[in-house]
Amino acid sequence: MRRYSKFFVAALFVFVAVFTTTTVAKASGGQISSETTGTGGDCVYTGGGETEKVVERLSSCTTGTVNVYQKFGPAESGEDGMCTYGLVGTFDCETNTFTQFGEYEGTDEVDFVDAPCDYNYRYRSCEVNKWTGKLICGFWKWNLAVQAGLPCATLDIEPYPVTLVRWPTYLRFSGAGSSSSSAAIGFVGRGTVDHPLPGDQKDIRLVLSVHPLAPQMQVYLPRAGYYQGDGQHCTEAQMFSLPLQNSSSPPRTVICWNVPSHPAAGAGPLAGGISGMDELASDFPLFDGWARVPYTAEWHAAYWEWDVVERNCVLGPARYKDGKPVYECKTTGSTWQNGHWENIYDWKKHTDGGAIDPAVIEGIPSGLLADLNGDGRPDAFWSYNVRIRRMDETWNVHNPVYHREWECRPHVYFAVREGQTQSIYFPNASP
Repeated sequence: MRRYSKFFVAALFVFVAVFTTTTVAKASGGQISSETTGTGGDCVYTGGGETEKVVERLSSCTTGTVNVYQKFGPAESGEDGMCTYGLVGTFDCETNTFTQFGEYEGTDEVDFVDAPCDYNYRYRSCEVNKWTGKLICGFWKWNLAVQAGLPCATLDIEPYPVTLVRWPTYLRFSGAGSSSSSAAIGFVGRGTVDHPLPGDQKDIRLVLSVHPLAPQMQVYLPRAGYYQGDGQHCTEAQMFSLPLQNSSSPPRTVICWNVPSHPAAGAGPLAGGISGMDELASDFPLFDGWARVPYTAEWHAAYWEWDVVERNCVLGPARYKDGKPVYECKTTGSTWQNGHWENIYDWKKHTDGGAIDPAVIEGIPSGLLADLNGDGRPDAFWSYNVRIRRMDETWNVHNPVYHREWECRPHVYFAVREGQTQSIYFPNASP
């Protein structure tokens, strides 16, 4: 039997690691974060040295003895995707020790079995079906975790933060942001970057990105309706659909209120308890609404793996079985099986990823699921994060007299006065 140290193929995992994965992001905030953490992988494997065997005992193996197999090459049957494995030792889970069998080449003592060649232990693709606020993918015994906060959209309003009963209030959806997060590992495996072993990986990168899906914003404002003209009754709607507009375009949506923001009319918090409402009296009650934009999320994983790029038939047996040589192939010019397969390795790029389907995610809050086409199946994620900018009477958000921005948050607060005698454009006016 030939020696396999030079062309050593990674050992069979007795237990296949299952890396849990999650989805897009937290329901609030614009944070982008990433992390790299070490974790267990429910497996035992042997390394590629001629004398030293690298063995890792992981948490799931606590009692009993585990057989450790080494891959020796393609199966004698020639069946596609099948390889031959030889038993090379045992691992005691209680004492955390590996017992390597003695010299087995040229003997009949090795227990050979045929099994699928790829046990997918080096990289397990992200299943993206659990909600915890992060996307996690496993590479060897490492996890990469990325987290991209749901982005913030921009809502321009005039006037703000206070208006008058049956006074026109202009709304303009002028943009929606994107967010992304990435994490990377330089190298993982049993060898080194300069002297890699089969299955080693380098330049591993995981990216999660969140982008607006449709050019629309939904705005909910309690007791609000569409403006019909000066002093006229507002046609109550409460829910408004705003098209995406250029930030200098005249607003297409004009609303108003028939009632002031009084507790009896459904108003909630007081201005003094809300950040940014300092232009109002602290005891002024506010209508509490929201705005949301549909988003899509995508993930992408890329890495280079020391993998087989070519196979050649080399003269000589692959191994011995029952004292007889086992051949796998015919060398050039031969009319009978007289050789074995030899693998040529090099760095090969692998990629994976795609759009995250909201419908398959378990545990995600129902309020974050958007069904845009009304077929009962979610097809996007709602982001309730909105930044409010105040416009002047010419729809300009940069006029220094009136310019102000309110922080990104999942609320649209509005104060509605009943009186008609006071200007609402002076920034420091009291209602």
